[in-house]
Amino acid sequence: MTTRTAFLERLRARGRQTRERALTVVRDLTDEQLAWRPAPTAHSIAYTLWHLARTEDHFQNDVNGKGTVWTTGGFAEKWGYPEKGVGLGWEDERAASLPMPGKQRLLQYVESVFAQADAAADSLDEVKLNEKRYSTFFGYDAILGETLLGSITHGNRHLGEMEYIKGLQGMRGSATT
Repeated sequence: MTTRTAFLERLRARGRQTRERALTVVRDLTDEQLAWRPAPTAHSIAYTLWHLARTEDHFQNDVNGKGTVWTTGGFAEKWGYPEKGVGLGWEDERAASLPMPGKQRLLQYVESVFAQADAAADSLDEVKLNEKRYSTFFGYDAILGETLLGSITHGNRHLGEMEYIKGLQGMRGSATT
């Protein structure tokens, strides 16, 4: 195994780990705990997980080009949400007004997206990693390696946010051991 191949495998593993930890954070939460907001200007764990999944959905689509799970699975229509938009740049009031589905419905979407994101990351090889494409994740042309790194850093940022909100509710927040 070359150093580049080993590095790529570590990147894939880190992305999977972040997605697995995000699911670990929410597994033991109730709908009420998922919806709890520590302040009017703060997001809930449910909103943050939805946003994370929406951006991961764009990552996997950027790589495999088969469409987002959000669209192909009809989630926007089922939930009465806008088809476009992932929560980036939204005012606090708009984010707070988005009605989150119950835990099981939310996890149905999130788990489907995360499985597709894992498959997309696994499909990247050294050649594909350097392909330049329009990135719906970033909103500009980027190499797929940059999109993968963006996905990982973005995911870790929101993982920490969800852990912190869980901790504010008096529970063990960390998904790490």
